[in-house]
Amino acid sequence: MVFASRSPANSFRQCGLGSAAALLELLGHRVAPLSALGFLAAAIETALWIWLEIDKHGAADRALHEGSAGWLIRGGELFSGPLSLIPRLANLVPLAAISFLLGALISRFGWIEAGKVCGRDPEAVFASQD
Repeated sequence: MVFASRSPANSFRQCGLGSAAALLELLGHRVAPLSALGFLAAAIETALWIWLEIDKHGAADRALHEGSAGWLIRGGELFSGPLSLIPRLANLVPLAAISFLLGALISRFGWIEAGKVCGRDPEAVFASQD
């Protein structure tokens, strides 16, 4: 099962923190601590994206790497990770904020779809029990 082998809680925490920072930045709040939070969230999402691509557990997390759920999760991590981090480094804060928010939204739908796919796959359910 997806949630046994790889908890979405880590991604949700980072997306929540980054989304709050991104929304405040889009509303015009440009202060250094807020920028640091946005940068940190984008950097952690980038690390989670790399980890997701490298660390695979076969049937237990097949839904995270295959099909529409896999593409949604990886796409969301890409938008909220590197595609948000690079504009931040170039001081393009509004572009980085929009990218992060888009990635967080896509990622949420991906995790929901992955849970549905995984729940319908008996092999994944039993593989996660090991």
